Amino acid sequence: MIVNSKFFKPFPAQESVIEDSTRFKIVVAGRRFGKGNLVLRDAARKAIKYPGCRIWVVSPNYSYTGPMWDKATIAYGEIKVDGHKFLRRTKIRDKQLILYNGSIIEFKSAIEPDTLRGAGDLMQYVIFDEAAYSNREAWKAVRPALIDNVAPATFISTPNKDNPHNWFYDLYLSGLPQIQVACDACLGAGCSQCNETGYVLQDNPDWDPTYKSWHFTSYDNPFISNDEIDRMCRELGWSEIDIRREVFAEFIGGGGLVFEPEFVQNCSNRGGEEDPQIGRRYVVGVDWGKVGAYTVIIVLRIPDEEGELPHVVKLKRFRGAWPLQRMRVAETVRRYGQPWTFVDGTGFGDPLKHEVREAGVRHLQPVVFSGQSKPTIVNGLVTAVEDTSLTWGDQRQLVLEMLNLEAMVSDSGIVQYRHAKGQTDDCVMALALAWYGYLKLFAPNRPKVWARGVYR
Repeated sequence: MIVNSKFFKPFPAQESVIEDSTRFKIVVAGRRFGKGNLVLRDAARKAIKYPGCRIWVVSPNYSYTGPMWDKATIAYGEIKVDGHKFLRRTKIRDKQLILYNGSIIEFKSAIEPDTLRGAGDLMQYVIFDEAAYSNREAWKAVRPALIDNVAPATFISTPNKDNPHNWFYDLYLSGLPQIQVACDACLGAGCSQCNETGYVLQDNPDWDPTYKSWHFTSYDNPFISNDEIDRMCRELGWSEIDIRREVFAEFIGGGGLVFEPEFVQNCSNRGGEEDPQIGRRYVVGVDWGKVGAYTVIIVLRIPDEEGELPHVVKLKRFRGAWPLQRMRVAETVRRYGQPWTFVDGTGFGDPLKHEVREAGVRHLQPVVFSGQSKPTIVNGLVTAVEDTSLTWGDQRQLVLEMLNLEAMVSDSGIVQYRHAKGQTDDCVMALALAWYGYLKLFAPNRPKVWARGVYR
């Protein structure tokens, strides 16, 4: 079979996706990478391979459907197969392209998931265009239609601006056999063990071998000038977060973010960690790690001079059994002169308190997180970050957690915090506890802070 068309000549990055045989493909890519051309090329190949089949292109809503429809009608109109026109006719009202061999490519909207049913016996391929802006219910409605022919699906998108860690992000993680985590040796600062990157790869417990994920930036499109991309970013006045999301396709930002990136950066890289100093005062925050999770210890230096700010002088992050956790916490606390130590006291009964004190932590203050107390404690830290009332050094894991922490309000009006799948919030909670301790014991403007409603 001879196919004549420039449309069937993808560039290498696109070809790597098209030629892969994995059933479910997830492509996260920056703006103008060529996501639409990629999947339309793939759809054409499958339409030729399976005469009389159905292929769906599902977009978030009808306004998204239009550009994909226009692109397909122009591109497919140029294709010839064995000398015959690939595109026989169009049905504009039904948004269907009828091809030379009876195959039909149909463009549908995800806005009403119940309309995405049927055609299972003929279905050979489904495309979710800008999947991050559709909802999971649309995929749930379509998935049964793929059973008959064990048909594949491809999901393409730039991360969602307002909700980057939605179902598309979960899908993306499902296709990664390994994920990046902060290096235990340097906590993200960079060292010889991680080749100065700050991160290492570990096996992904959520990996599904029937899924495969790709990541591309806008710069990976060889037909677009890098200078033009740079110029666009300047003209649009995009922030660093905008560029990282829209151009570099990073899952970052979002309307539900607890910490604004600009404020986080203002507190970051303001000095480094410090050994204990005679005569200085400290307060410690500890977030205990459950089975397999990290325990984090943060030591906050109390300011002694006017104009000095509280500063994170030590951040330790490690995993281990309960005896190791309490031993390492006790070692750090003794080293910094037995300061008050505020720990996550949720489920922390009297026997555990006794064990921690026996290990050498004299001034222990458990704090129970509840639906009311946790938002209060976190909001105290949020206010401090917004006002640049504390500082830390090159703590990449802490910053990463802050930029991935999101808030939701439940139906009962309770604020709930969540971190992105594959991420944690251990460092954030340890710092929130340390800051809570600072405000309760040392803050010079305590009445002002309490009056703002941060703590009651």
